[in-house]
Amino acid sequence: MRIVEDVYLIGGGLYGVGISNDLDCNVFLVDGESEMALEALQHMELPRMM
Repeated sequence: MRIVEDVYLIGGGLYGVGISNDLDCNVFLVDGESEMALEALQHMELPRMM
């Protein structure tokens, strides 16, 4: 899934593309033409403290 020019969401769970386990991190591909980079980010909700 293209996010912005040259940045793609290529994997992830519930908060991403939903192609793996719900708690899996989101995986992004950054296309630098001659080089590419992968970035994995975890987005988890923290329990609300009362």
